[in-house]
Amino acid sequence: MTLSEMVEMWYKEYKDFNYYENSCARGNICGHYTKMVWGKLNMLGCAIRRCDGAQPTWPKPVYLLVCQYEPQ
Repeated sequence: MTLSEMVEMWYKEYKDFNYYENSCARGNICGHYTKMVWGKLNMLGCAIRRCDGAQPTWPKPVYLLVCQYEPQ
């Protein structure tokens, strides 16, 4: 999976986000999406690392993408 595909997965969380209630559909995750589109977000730093040992049952290669946002 490429970096672009990873970020696209986060963006696709919009499907589970309810703008009127400012909430995510029960049992789903929307936090990555809401951070991506947060109006006051002014700083973003991301790192990607290959980590095949992170989850032995996942198909290889395994890449982890982590981002820090400001303001949080």
